[in-house]
Amino acid sequence: MNRGDFLRTLAMSGLAVFASRGLAETEPEYPTTAQKIEADRVLSFTWEDVDKYPLTTSLEFVPARNELVTGGDDCHLAVWDLSNGALLKHFRADDDWIRSLAFSNDGVTLATLSHNGSIKLWNTGEWKSTKTFSKVGNGTESISFSPDGRYLAVCGYDPQVTIFDVAQGKAKTTLAMPGAGNTVIRFSPDGSTLAAAGRNGIVRLWDADTFRHRKDLRTDGRRLLTLSFSLDGALLAAGGESPTVFVWNAASGQKQQTIHSAIGKTFSLCFCGADILVSGDSLNSIRVWNLEDASEIFRGYGHTGTIAALYFDLDKGELLSGGFDTTVRFWPVLKQ
Repeated sequence: MNRGDFLRTLAMSGLAVFASRGLAETEPEYPTTAQKIEADRVLSFTWEDVDKYPLTTSLEFVPARNELVTGGDDCHLAVWDLSNGALLKHFRADDDWIRSLAFSNDGVTLATLSHNGSIKLWNTGEWKSTKTFSKVGNGTESISFSPDGRYLAVCGYDPQVTIFDVAQGKAKTTLAMPGAGNTVIRFSPDGSTLAAAGRNGIVRLWDADTFRHRKDLRTDGRRLLTLSFSLDGALLAAGGESPTVFVWNAASGQKQQTIHSAIGKTFSLCFCGADILVSGDSLNSIRVWNLEDASEIFRGYGHTGTIAALYFDLDKGELLSGGFDTTVRFWPVLKQ
């Protein structure tokens, strides 16, 4: 089957469109000297029997299985086969907006967090729920698996972080936050550090073994919406409503770099190697930064909504982005 027949078959079946540079692209009006890049491929819902397509606000990728899982405001999970763009599974996972997804390192278990505080574990072989945790209150925003799979960390509107013991299926401890309205939480890839941030612009760090408070990293005080550790866990980046993205040494807390993005809110961040950071913003652009001199080296266009989620596939040198325009796009960040 050729490419055209394949796309027509998918469209007729009501599953997905998986196109190469396939959707109309719009460019924001603010200028840049950075090289323009376009998405290699676009993954998009095409159902005709729904009132609206789901906002993509979280995505996770399992390289060993070449599958992508997306979640959003339609309370469903979508599982995609990235080898051909087929939608393998689409099912209702909860009764509220799926705010955050987290895979265990082995790719066997997916954790979902809904806005209503519901946390579920899913076996990715059969896509059946294996465990439901007690709710942690309404307004939950972010969830993260520890690299060893022992713990799940959750944050939200309350001025605390809850740590769940995965094997026991119950809360192990709660950690005080410096304020309410916490939006993002992340374990470092090396398993040494837990970081969380939110409305007051403070990033709080804990030792991930003992959960003892280590230090607070301060910004300009504006709400933080996203955190990202570098692939080796050495660096930590934070962005949000400030026109600046902040980068620290994760171990020492020493500020390494400040990136003056200037325009729009930063909703997502992702490291693509030791010295490249990508940001997704509220003005629908993908921005690729050189951390050595804080310069913008590439800018990606095509999304027509806020970029809420980013993931870097190290093996392929490819960046995946999900946005409020319901699409997932694939960017050749390290193929230039």
